Amino acid sequence: MKKLALGLLLMGIVACSGGKKVMIQPDTPPAVTCDALHPEAVFMNEGCMAGQKCSWVYDQLMPTRVGHVGCIAAGTAAIDATCTTKVGADDCAVGAACNGGVCKAVCNPDAAVAPMCDDNHTCTQYQMFFEDSQGNNVAGVCDPACDPLTQDLKLGTNKTACGSTTATAPTLGCYGYETFGCAGVAPTVDNAAALKLVDQSTPAGAYSNSCAPGYMPILIKMTGSTDGICDGLCAALETDNTTAHKTNTLGDATALAKLPTAAAAAAGNAVCSATKKGAPTGTDSECRFLWPYNVDMMGNLLITPYTDTLGVCFKRSNYMYKDDAGALQPEPACNTLPPRSAATTGHFDDAADFGCQKVANSMFDGKSGKIEVAPFFKDVRLMTKTAMLEPHVIQ
Repeated sequence: MKKLALGLLLMGIVACSGGKKVMIQPDTPPAVTCDALHPEAVFMNEGCMAGQKCSWVYDQLMPTRVGHVGCIAAGTAAIDATCTTKVGADDCAVGAACNGGVCKAVCNPDAAVAPMCDDNHTCTQYQMFFEDSQGNNVAGVCDPACDPLTQDLKLGTNKTACGSTTATAPTLGCYGYETFGCAGVAPTVDNAAALKLVDQSTPAGAYSNSCAPGYMPILIKMTGSTDGICDGLCAALETDNTTAHKTNTLGDATALAKLPTAAAAAAGNAVCSATKKGAPTGTDSECRFLWPYNVDMMGNLLITPYTDTLGVCFKRSNYMYKDDAGALQPEPACNTLPPRSAATTGHFDDAADFGCQKVANSMFDGKSGKIEVAPFFKDVRLMTKTAMLEPHVIQ
């Protein structure tokens, strides 16, 4: 993000007054305004008086949270120190904000523009936190990066369950879409209830961390519905009707994954069977690659370390698709479809068209960065990116 030009640099002008030369001094350029319209003020800590910081200010916490970007007294607590969310100033020093009871570094949601998180953290956006009047996030905070399948932190001595005190009853989960960070588990419901929000469950709200760890609200409940469901994250393998790929429908049985109440990640948990990450009933859940749901309307896809490995459990009987003639058709099984080839140029004629293939073997040309995906993906997708909800650690 380029810093906005905030005023004209006026040169001194010589004018005549009563036969005398008078030097007219240039106007003082106005200071940067610390508000949501000027997120660069947050990133550069500008627009406030000495001893203050440009940050998120809570105006009220109950019954609902209300706040704005503005000037508050700068605290002294360093990044990773404990803090308390409260009306007015928080405890954190310049460049940090209190989120979930911890001082976290403020970051730019544009991953290519400073301030950025380091490789062991990810810039997470939270609802009702650094938002403008339209509900758009103008800033985020750096959460510890993690693996969405194993639920392990990238760094630390207590990596299991995102560093939760009790691994079998985690209060932290690894959530995200393109990048993944640790956040509080479904903070609007009791922890025991949150850990039951698995595949096909109704999420605890319209936010990314509204399901149990290892599950995300990605798809609509069924074709024609506007309601979302929690979907299991799985270790995807390419699936098509060839002998090599025909048995890959459930995912990689050798991959490690942690179930919500398990003590640790284990091999065999990253598949879409009923007793693991898939739907609790039926036999038609498949592990399909998650990346097609991250393609935006312009065809852009951010390639990540998870692009060709991470999948979502997909219960086929919930969905139908419209063929090129506009007629509704039953969702096909991945292992009944041929792999993509020069002969399969339509929207619905190969395994790649239904999210069953890696990027390199699907719609990605590898040059322009653009991808053509079947219209089916936007028909069943609940969301591509939705902010987290901050755990309510308040005073």
